[in-house]
Amino acid sequence: MKIFSLKSLLYFAILFLIFIQVYPYIFDAKIFLGGDNADYYLLANALAEGEGYVNTHLPGAPPANHFPPGYPFLMSLIIRLGFETMFAMKVFNGILLLLSSYLLFHLSFKLTKNKILSIILAALVLLNSNMLEYSTIVMSEISFVFFTLLSIYLFILCNERNFNLKSPYFYLMIVSMVILFYIRTQGIALFGAFFIYMGFKKQFKPLAIFVALSVIAILPWQIRSANLGGSTYMKQLMRVEPYNNDSKAMEFGDWMDRVGDNTVRYISKEIPNVIFPIMKVEYKDRATGKDVESPTSYWVVGILIIILALLGIWSMKEYRWLFLLLYGSTFGIYMLWPQVWFGIRFVLPMAPITLMFAVYGVYFILQSIFKPKTPLIESNKFALVFALLGFLQITPVKALAEKSAKPHPTNWANFLKIGEWSKDHLKGKKIVISNRKPGLIYATSKHKMAGFLYTTDREAMLNDFKKTGVTHVIFEQLGFNQTGLYLYPLFQKEPEKFKQIHQFGAGIKKDKNGNNLPPTNAAWLYEFNPEMGYQGPYKNGVREGKGKYIYRDNSYVEGTWVNDTLVGEGVLTKTNGMTFKGKWEKGRKNGKFIIFEPSKNQLIESYWVNDTINIEGYVIDEKGNRKSTIRLR
Repeated sequence: MKIFSLKSLLYFAILFLIFIQVYPYIFDAKIFLGGDNADYYLLANALAEGEGYVNTHLPGAPPANHFPPGYPFLMSLIIRLGFETMFAMKVFNGILLLLSSYLLFHLSFKLTKNKILSIILAALVLLNSNMLEYSTIVMSEISFVFFTLLSIYLFILCNERNFNLKSPYFYLMIVSMVILFYIRTQGIALFGAFFIYMGFKKQFKPLAIFVALSVIAILPWQIRSANLGGSTYMKQLMRVEPYNNDSKAMEFGDWMDRVGDNTVRYISKEIPNVIFPIMKVEYKDRATGKDVESPTSYWVVGILIIILALLGIWSMKEYRWLFLLLYGSTFGIYMLWPQVWFGIRFVLPMAPITLMFAVYGVYFILQSIFKPKTPLIESNKFALVFALLGFLQITPVKALAEKSAKPHPTNWANFLKIGEWSKDHLKGKKIVISNRKPGLIYATSKHKMAGFLYTTDREAMLNDFKKTGVTHVIFEQLGFNQTGLYLYPLFQKEPEKFKQIHQFGAGIKKDKNGNNLPPTNAAWLYEFNPEMGYQGPYKNGVREGKGKYIYRDNSYVEGTWVNDTLVGEGVLTKTNGMTFKGKWEKGRKNGKFIIFEPSKNQLIESYWVNDTINIEGYVIDEKGNRKSTIRLR
């Protein structure tokens, strides 16, 4: 059945009717709270406006090297057509989901010759709440699904034509594969499967052309990435803690731990959840923060899905090795992912064909047991049984619709309000706001943004702030470890560099006993001034050596810091010119201090204990001789 034939379009109409019933029902017009979607959107706008593949929201608009440019490029084409809003990008993803289900229909029909089964499988994709949710998020998952299915479908067409080099399908397949790689470098898994399969088939000339054209198309991006210092994703992948710049590099034992953790998580959580969204999973206990183990039933479902999918692949005699190679390489990549990259996002692109092959696996088992004269895979009666899976989608789809109708959680709403407030109240071209989700805040504030280094080295963080020209910092309670581990300690150790100018959600709440409760959903905007606070050398990220500490009232102390603490001889100078010269112990004034009071041109001998002055002092002359006693407090 040709993809554009009249009969084929009839099946497309069926899928379209399902789509227009479900998609508006679950559609979420709110901005998604993941920072990546805002970054993708900003990159797309930069391409559409001819600025190049650059981070326009960052100071100096540096070249972008974190995300491959495929998905932003596709969005830029939509923007150039006049559909510029993020709302339009969400609709674009929805259309890609519809087209993906249509491709799955044709792919399944190619493998089974059963129209009823194929349309049921395609419809189940449109009813999967995980697929639906990501189709309303401006991220690359759905486009990756579409080009994965398109590449496989075109590859099968090429195989049917014995990889005829005169066939347009061969070159369309290469174009689709290149786009897939540019959307996500994970596309290399499918490239590898095609490469080995064509080698097995001894299609050496088409294989050589396939490799040559693919390399020519991909090489410019690889050269550009290398010139920019390499992929940031790869750098994160090679660290034990991907969000800690100080983390050690992965070693053999670390890789084994990562593979083990990922195996457990994928089998017991993400594979069951991505196929059956009704099976909700928990990763962390909200009260204790500890990992939550999946119930036995989830393990059973996860293992069963894997076994059925493998049996289904094995039943496809012509293409069993193609899909086994695809699954092996794809899940091999998944196993190397850092443990903190959890959730269904990465496994989602494999959901449609995993569902398809799991259903084929059921047929394979029944066929092996009953051995009917007519293959069960071609039986419409058995195909209709799988329509019952649609009922399992009702509850998750309703939950998704309810979620879409709700406003943002309070902590996120306050975070976004800070961005909106800064747009109206912070004036000037040199505003640069550092925060955990710079792309997301830029979408509401339009000021330049910067992230912050994931390091405990305060000197490195401060130098990075100076380099990027940070003028303001947002502290939030979104639950990200990085803010608490790296940004907040800088604020605690360098408080004079930060001045609060606005907040949302930090009003005082009291418990039943009248005690103040700390805020839990607040966001604060601070002005950052690097000229305040400590000015001097650091060693291993802490103050070490002769330096100067400037307070916000412009008084300052000069002395020597050892392991972050002022010790020994030093001089404190007030804004009125009064000076305190003496010895500090553990950062506090202790012992004899000579005070000079310029308004009276008077020297005073005073004594201190832990920053507290003794009530009795002495007026002295320039030689230090006591002239009279004086009350000091």
